[in-house]
Amino acid sequence: MNDWQSYWEQGGSFFKTACGGYERPGKFNPDALFNLVALSIEKMSMALLLRESVLPEGHTFRDLASGLEKVAPLPDGLMKNLIDLDDYQSGFCSLEAEPSNPISRDDIPFMLQTCHRLQAYVREHVQG
Repeated sequence: MNDWQSYWEQGGSFFKTACGGYERPGKFNPDALFNLVALSIEKMSMALLLRESVLPEGHTFRDLASGLEKVAPLPDGLMKNLIDLDDYQSGFCSLEAEPSNPISRDDIPFMLQTCHRLQAYVREHVQG
């Protein structure tokens, strides 16, 4: 499990794209931005988890956060923020024509801030 660096780089790239995409609302809708943030969080989390040979129990943000907690305590509030992001994913697997919790542009700053905080946490632990 030494491929963690590529996960770290990919996570940073997805985050950079999400941040830039937020500044271009005509090109990136809220669902696309959420997906970019979600990919970034997954990749950055997995970078640290792979580096430390810890695998999460599943693929939810809660599972990733719980795995990260096994490596080092998450900063105040970050666990809750990551778990809150799971609410946005719940509509993706729904059979409803319209999700009950659609993502709006107003939701994106919270997502970007959560991703930024996670990036700082992971950076601290992979770069020492």
